[in-house]
Amino acid sequence: MKLKEFSIIRYGPLENLNKIKLNDFNLIWGKNECGKTLTIDGLVKLLFNKTGKDFENLERVQEVPEGYVVLVDEKGNEYKIPEKGDLPKISGLSATECNNIFIVRNSNLSVAHDLSKESMFYESITDKLTGLETERIAKISEKIKEIARLTDKSLEFQDVKDEKLKTRINEANKLIEEIDQLIQEVKEKGLDELEEKKVELKEQLETIEEEIKKLEALRKREKYEKGDEALTILKKLMDEIKELDVYNENDAKLWNDLEKELDMYSSQKQKKEKELEVKVKELEKADEKYKELSEEFKSYEEKKKKIDEEIKPEMSRFNSSRDVNKLEKKNKVFTVSMIISIVILAISVVGIVFNKSLLFYVLTVVSSIAVAAFGGLKYKVIKDQDQVINKFEEFKAKLQTLGLMADTLGEIYENIKNYEVWYETKLKEFNRAFLDKEKIKLQINDLKNKEIAEIEQHIKNIQEKIEKLKEKSKETSLESYNEKLKLKNEIKNTIGKQETILKSHFGYVGKSLEEAIPYWENEIKKLEIYKDNFPEDKFSEDLLTNLKYNENKYKNEYEEVHNNTKLIQKMFEDIEGRVNKILLPDEHLFCETSTDLEAIKKLLSDFVNTHENNRNNALVVLSIFEELEREEKGKISSLFGQNSLVTKYFKEITDGLYDEVTFDSNENKIKVRRKDKVVLDAYQLSGGAYDQLYFSIRLALGRTLLKDRFGFFIMDDPFVKSDFERLNRQMNLLKKIANSGWQIIYFSSKDEIKDLLKEEIANKTINYVELSPLFS
Repeated sequence: MKLKEFSIIRYGPLENLNKIKLNDFNLIWGKNECGKTLTIDGLVKLLFNKTGKDFENLERVQEVPEGYVVLVDEKGNEYKIPEKGDLPKISGLSATECNNIFIVRNSNLSVAHDLSKESMFYESITDKLTGLETERIAKISEKIKEIARLTDKSLEFQDVKDEKLKTRINEANKLIEEIDQLIQEVKEKGLDELEEKKVELKEQLETIEEEIKKLEALRKREKYEKGDEALTILKKLMDEIKELDVYNENDAKLWNDLEKELDMYSSQKQKKEKELEVKVKELEKADEKYKELSEEFKSYEEKKKKIDEEIKPEMSRFNSSRDVNKLEKKNKVFTVSMIISIVILAISVVGIVFNKSLLFYVLTVVSSIAVAAFGGLKYKVIKDQDQVINKFEEFKAKLQTLGLMADTLGEIYENIKNYEVWYETKLKEFNRAFLDKEKIKLQINDLKNKEIAEIEQHIKNIQEKIEKLKEKSKETSLESYNEKLKLKNEIKNTIGKQETILKSHFGYVGKSLEEAIPYWENEIKKLEIYKDNFPEDKFSEDLLTNLKYNENKYKNEYEEVHNNTKLIQKMFEDIEGRVNKILLPDEHLFCETSTDLEAIKKLLSDFVNTHENNRNNALVVLSIFEELEREEKGKISSLFGQNSLVTKYFKEITDGLYDEVTFDSNENKIKVRRKDKVVLDAYQLSGGAYDQLYFSIRLALGRTLLKDRFGFFIMDDPFVKSDFERLNRQMNLLKKIANSGWQIIYFSSKDEIKDLLKEEIANKTINYVELSPLFS
């Protein structure tokens, strides 16, 4: 059986390892950190059902590899692992045999890797090859010793802590002698009559005890009936109360409080809505008043506007009293001046008439000019005075239309001032009406959007809470909820009564009824055996009291008789205690009479004789098995010796330096003989020779186990301790083995291995595979 190809898709950091096809001799080479060891581990796990649990040091990667291996047997049949099973199943060899022979990991060529198990491995190989069962013989021998309770070495009875068989047998022999002496003493003291009296009293006590037991059974039957009835009611009510579990006082109180709050807020809402209606009516009245004042105020405002825009500006430009006075004063001055000028002119004319003096001519001219000038000025003043009077009349006409007419300008000012005061009063009244209207609007808004809205929100929240309680309880009203709560409380009270009954009869365990019920069920079930006892009879406390009285009476009589045989009884009790410790019976043995004493003596004799016979029989069988075991252990050496395959391979690989390999079955050691006849233990060899020895053993065991079939070796740098010359011989031997039909799958990171095989690699007689670095 050989490996045709394998592929590892994923195993830890090792991913997508390309399909590797294999020939008879394969060198899989890679530098450090190329995943060589991971590839071997993954391949081994795939071959052995993905776990490799029979192998050491396969926990480097805590996962199962993904991939496959294709095996080909001698007939050309292909087996794809893991689909078709694993290597042990296909090859017929155990995982341990495959591991110890065909798999060389971590450069360790030792068989079994643990020298303490090496001999056991060779024994199992020998058993497999010869059909013998040395290991089973040893196990049977151990089982015989265990059955006969013998020690391993001395084959005496065991005296282990719990059983103490040896001590018990010695005590039994001693006690038999003491019982013989006691039997003689009992006969001499004539204690048989007292024993008969004790037996009679004991029978009477047993009769009374039976009656008491019957009454106790009746009591237990009644206790069962009451307990079963109470428990049945309790469980039924517990189931019913579970359906009412949602009903509780807190929710009922909450619902009730919510209903009260709902009524309160609904009442508040109605009150606020009435307030709102009043405010709406107030707003309507205020709005009507505001509209009336608004219409009325428009005329006041227009009048005020005319006063501000027309009257006041004209009054600032024209002050009629002042202008008229000025003009009147000017008119008087100009009139006087003109009269004076006329007088002077007249005097001047008269003077000229009477005296043609230059002065009079000058005066005449000057006075003429003055008369003309003052006359012209007077005319202008009169004209201006007329204009002022006309404007003032017009102004008075405007005042007349506004209702501000007065005789004097001062009165006009007073009228305007009074109007403005009156206007301010009306303006305040108008603004107050506006503010009153807006205030009512705000109040309405507060009522609608704040106070009523808040109340409605409260109502909504309360209704939502009530709806949650309704949804939780599936009830539509508080009344129905309270009815269910009342029912729950009634059930709870009934449960309490049944609980009291059960507690009084059976006690109480746990922290809750749910924990106590299984206990009560168990206690009642214990009494179930009494439910059909004496169905026609009833328990009587008086009868039980009377029976117990008689029981006590007979016990006292029995005690009196017993005291007369106290010394003997103490000896009986001592024997009773000792015999129970020796025989360890399932039921306690009593020693109260001479008859009991005889019976105990027989049991002790049977105990001693049984174990002595078992020991003698076991010794005979063990002597036979020891002889068989000695003969079988000697046959392990058939794997080794002068003409064995192990010696042949080791001699060849060491170039004749060692000429024999043997196995010492007494010391469980492998020994080799050098050509100079010096015999060495395997551990005394150099590292390279040690590896060569165990490689030879692997080759020989492989050939022996597979017989006419060929297999494969998976090798992880097995010859790292060998020098170049030894390594060359070992490579030549591997090539011979490959040419003989075996398959070699050699993993290495050593350049010297590649150099030794470079010619075969070049001509492709050796299949060379180079691994790529894991981390590039």
